[in-house]
Amino acid sequence: MRIALVQLYIDHQNKENNWAQAEFYMAQAAQQKVDLLVFPEFFLGGPGRKSTLVKPAQRLGQLAQKYQIDLVPGTVIEQDEQGQFHNVAYYIDKSGDVLLKYNKVHLWQHERKYLQQGDFDFGTAKNRFGIMVGICACWDISVPEVFREMALNGNAQLIIVPAYWTLTESDDPQNKYNVESEIKLVNHMCASRAFENGICVAFCDAAQRRYQHDNTASGSPFGILCGASQIAVPLNGVVAEAKGDHECLLITDIDVASVTANAEKEFQIRSEWQSGRIFSGHGSSTINNRKILPKL
Repeated sequence: MRIALVQLYIDHQNKENNWAQAEFYMAQAAQQKVDLLVFPEFFLGGPGRKSTLVKPAQRLGQLAQKYQIDLVPGTVIEQDEQGQFHNVAYYIDKSGDVLLKYNKVHLWQHERKYLQQGDFDFGTAKNRFGIMVGICACWDISVPEVFREMALNGNAQLIIVPAYWTLTESDDPQNKYNVESEIKLVNHMCASRAFENGICVAFCDAAQRRYQHDNTASGSPFGILCGASQIAVPLNGVVAEAKGDHECLLITDIDVASVTANAEKEFQIRSEWQSGRIFSGHGSSTINNRKILPKL
């Protein structure tokens, strides 16, 4: 698969500007024969009420058909019948069909002021390349169990993570240790999730700047964005990454089926899980049946 990540600079004052910029990158990706194009979390703006969209999958499906490309269009804000707002991600194939819909579960503290937590439902689906894909969003990556669920129970081979990850917030204590600690955290988590589960991880963050040498403020609602968009694979680690926090299109070719098959051959994570030899795996004994070691 040829996978592309758009580290997009988001205009939080004008959704239509973001639609236009997103379509610009869809056209660019189509010209370069990209199979799957991923955008960051809140790619049309967010997370407040003004960013709410009505039936966004319909418009996004039309764009997927127009450019003949699979899309994970970051996340969009949707309102349910009870009037609550949710942070929602889709996997839309090139025919315009929705293969996956995910309602973000692990909300960052500031998001909870605006958004309702989704149900604990981490589904997977097979795309047109025969690859099992899963989706989560931003802070979800900090929860290893999310990836265990999709990879080992849902057979995911590729997990896509739209994000809006900031480098700093006001009075962050980690800044006194390392101002780039968030980038280090993202880098380690992407590689770790790939190695832990024998999967490919595509992490797509938003951009702090539109251009590489642009020093204007982005108007980000949650702080300074770190960028750090990247793709990590088992047995290798990070194979593609954005160089800087500015807007860019990151493209790489990955044989997902081969990479994940080789990882399973080497580490046998899935078979160990299925047999119950990994803690909490299928067939794992309950605490009442575990062997109790004699006291020394």
